[in-house]
Amino acid sequence: MHTIMEISKTAIHFAVVGFGPKGLYAFERLLAEIKMAHLEYPITIHLFNKNIHFGAGDIYRTDQPDYLKMNYANRFITLWNIEGTPPILTDALRFSDWLMLHGEYSYDQIDNQCESRATVGTYLEFYFNQLCDHLPNHVTVEKHIQTVYNIHQSGNQHFLEVHGADGDTVLPMPFSYIMLTTGHSEICCDAISRASKNSEIPFIYPVEKQLAHINAGAQVAIKGFGLTAIDAILALTEGKGGYFISNNNQELIYTPSGLEVDKIAVYSTSGYPMIPRATSINPSSEGYPSYFEAYAESILARKHRNPLDFESELLPLIQQDIQFTYYRVVFEKYGQVLEYKNNFDEVLHQISNFHIQNPHLPIFSSNSILHPSFDVTYGMHTGIEHYLRSTLQEISSTLSPFAVAASVWRRISNTFNTIYQFGGLLPHSQKKFDTYYFGLFNRVSYGPPDTNMKKILALSECGILDFTFIKNPEVLRIDNTFRLINHEELKSETFQFHIDARIPRSSTENMGRLYSNLCASGLAKPYRNFITGASYETGGIAINHEGNIIDNNGNPNKKISVYGTPTEGITFDNDTLSRNRNDFGSVWAKNSIQHLEISTKRSLENKGVDLETNHSI
Repeated sequence: MHTIMEISKTAIHFAVVGFGPKGLYAFERLLAEIKMAHLEYPITIHLFNKNIHFGAGDIYRTDQPDYLKMNYANRFITLWNIEGTPPILTDALRFSDWLMLHGEYSYDQIDNQCESRATVGTYLEFYFNQLCDHLPNHVTVEKHIQTVYNIHQSGNQHFLEVHGADGDTVLPMPFSYIMLTTGHSEICCDAISRASKNSEIPFIYPVEKQLAHINAGAQVAIKGFGLTAIDAILALTEGKGGYFISNNNQELIYTPSGLEVDKIAVYSTSGYPMIPRATSINPSSEGYPSYFEAYAESILARKHRNPLDFESELLPLIQQDIQFTYYRVVFEKYGQVLEYKNNFDEVLHQISNFHIQNPHLPIFSSNSILHPSFDVTYGMHTGIEHYLRSTLQEISSTLSPFAVAASVWRRISNTFNTIYQFGGLLPHSQKKFDTYYFGLFNRVSYGPPDTNMKKILALSECGILDFTFIKNPEVLRIDNTFRLINHEELKSETFQFHIDARIPRSSTENMGRLYSNLCASGLAKPYRNFITGASYETGGIAINHEGNIIDNNGNPNKKISVYGTPTEGITFDNDTLSRNRNDFGSVWAKNSIQHLEISTKRSLENKGVDLETNHSI
């Protein structure tokens, strides 16, 4: 007589490859589905991460400095904003509540503030350990500090090739279900290995290691002016012992330590700084009518719809939303109501009449946010300083029209993702969006907390940070130095170090070793947005709507799924901490357990086990 447990002595092996937040989310959902299914046979879940920070990953690793902050408020962060199968933990807390439990905080102090990324990592690791302490009896977890570089298929079994302290090896156990949540880390590691580690730094994280050799008094050029660039700037100043103090006007003043660099010049293609977010007020456009969402609703309601052109069909609606939202707040401040009209010309007519009544007010258009202009009468550096100062002042008001208008993209981005995903834009239009508009809207809506932008302004005012070369300068490498040239102002300067402070995006030529190997073996293929006569390869691999990879014959592999960054280009804006956006983790966990139940049932029936009595016939 044989029971199910006796027949199923060999453990079923799951793998989660890349164990930052997305890996943690997939792991949590898998445990929930296992518990709900009342499975009785042994299961081993293997977790692969390149360092010890399981659950936090590189972005939220707990050993990074506290000056590296989140760019949105604590109240939005939670592991548990999920629907469907209940989690195995019954007393789990959102981040703000967890902070209050583990420190002397009040909601006024903590809910609207931006905590350090290391603290968020501590929260993630805390609940990872809690999950491991509450495993079902038949589930074990194995942690591997290794990088998965390839997957080999043999029949219906999959084997992982990993790189660790002992070099490359193929693990002996077959994996039944594999989830890939590798983030940007593999691309970044490849970039680091190809570049000089002396005068040119291709990737800044972890900042204490990557930037340690930049000496006091050095001249540094930084490519990019986004969140990563701000991290680099603070690492070379505050991270070297300098500190900021607040004056009576709530402005910051930098006090140097003598160990920081002498000068930092930042530059980017557009030259536009990010718009900071007010941590205490954080106004939103939620609840306002939206021209974009009204149009999107009609598009998505169609059973069959053609790909769209972003610039001609969607961008004008977003511009209308920005303008309408801005003026709706302005009208409110003056005791008036801007009425929503289907015909936007009627809205413009209301705005025109308002300005006739209030001629002292400046006229606003969406370009004021999307494509700001700077007063460069006294040079680009002074113009950028003035823009930062005025923007910080604008968002500090109780209800800022500017800040509410800047939040429009955050509000509509989830709807936009529904349009964008799986080839919703025409190939040439998706390429333009990915290479241009993606960064533009990130700059507008996902900027740093206002405190960090005040630090940037303080570093500029004390002479360390230089904006002279901010807009697309000519960059020449001369031996081991870098020369930046501003042709408009006829200025040039030489820098000892050059930092690329952009997060690299996957491309066809630079997929990373794992995905390149999968494509080379035919287990996966590059994703191509294709219509007759035009195509665009995004740099990612092809997947179906459930997140399964698709092989070079066009067949989905139900055993291998991807989640998060590896799906970009097919999906849009895979926010690292979001539990709901493009949630392939929940789909993978549910489908894997259902598939496992069905296949096990068939296997046992073939072996003559009566599932009603749990004994062999």
